[in-house]
Amino acid sequence: MGLQLTLTQPLPLPFTRSIRGTSLVNLRLGPYVCAEFAHGGLPAYLKAIPGIQFRAYNAAWLNATRYYLEYMRDFLQPHLPHNGGNVILAQLENEFGQIEPNPYIEWVADLALELNRTMVPALLLHVRCFLP
Repeated sequence: MGLQLTLTQPLPLPFTRSIRGTSLVNLRLGPYVCAEFAHGGLPAYLKAIPGIQFRAYNAAWLNATRYYLEYMRDFLQPHLPHNGGNVILAQLENEFGQIEPNPYIEWVADLALELNRTMVPALLLHVRCFLP
């Protein structure tokens, strides 16, 4: 049985109106946005998915991430440069500080390359933290 999620309104209309007047936009799609938001900006309903581990290489998380990013790719089409829009870059993941190789980050990097074919350049912010 596949994961079924329903996104009825992923971005508020004021957001789409606000980017129209901006010159260029680097959109931080996530799924993890930043530590300043509750759960990193992840929707609370994700916690109810059996077996999910956030920001890890597990089927529930990978399915939810792919579903969300593909949905956003379609939602953002009118805002992409080849359609006269101004979203020139999409950032996937954020503030991932693990130094050693990680299958989840490798998967996100592959997904970014896949989305680049139908969206805008997608980058992956992988922060390496070195503590004394």
